Amino acid sequence: MWWIVSTSNRYFVLFFLGAGANGLLAVATKIPSVVAIFSNIFSQAWQISAIEEGDSEQQSEYYSDVFSYLATFMLIATSFQSAWRDVPFFMLSALFASFANFFETSYIVAKKTTGGFITFLFGAIVYVIAQVLLIPLFGLNGTGLASLLGFLTTFLFRVKDTQKFVVIQIKWRTFISNFVIILVQILCLFYLPSKVLYLCLVLLFCGMLVVNQRTILYIIMALKNKK
Repeated sequence: MWWIVSTSNRYFVLFFLGAGANGLLAVATKIPSVVAIFSNIFSQAWQISAIEEGDSEQQSEYYSDVFSYLATFMLIATSFQSAWRDVPFFMLSALFASFANFFETSYIVAKKTTGGFITFLFGAIVYVIAQVLLIPLFGLNGTGLASLLGFLTTFLFRVKDTQKFVVIQIKWRTFISNFVIILVQILCLFYLPSKVLYLCLVLLFCGMLVVNQRTILYIIMALKNKK
């Protein structure tokens, strides 16, 4: 999905902002594209693992744990990379694209792939409308925000729709807390002077580590036990 949207962004930016802005878009999406590559690699491995666990009695718990670890890693990575002024909304787009891909696996395991396509269409409709409305208002950040809204829509629809196949428990309090911290980082990035900006970003990043401390410690202990 990321590559379809990324390609579409170029045409919207070219139409509304011109060729010069397309060059800035290419630079702004470099880091998010690396995240998308990682997400695609993970998705391929996850599909194999999810299919193997398809008939397991612990399927719901297993899916929930994996999503919790993925979300923690991706949200912390996004928080770290949000310090780049032209990147934040594209990073969040890549983040929710990876989450949407995670839930798409549930359709594959259940052999109901039509649902994945339909939820993608819902996101695509929101994406196109948002592009037309936001690019004239916010320029290059408008296309990043439109991409974010499209992927977020697809993600939320899939969270709801896949419950009939497998119940994936999301720690919403932690999830939303992480998301709010990233949004505050973005606001700081655009509105705070440079003298205090990086101090605030570091403090917020540390706050995210505190929010996710249980999951981080669990992962560290699991890695130690494997040794």
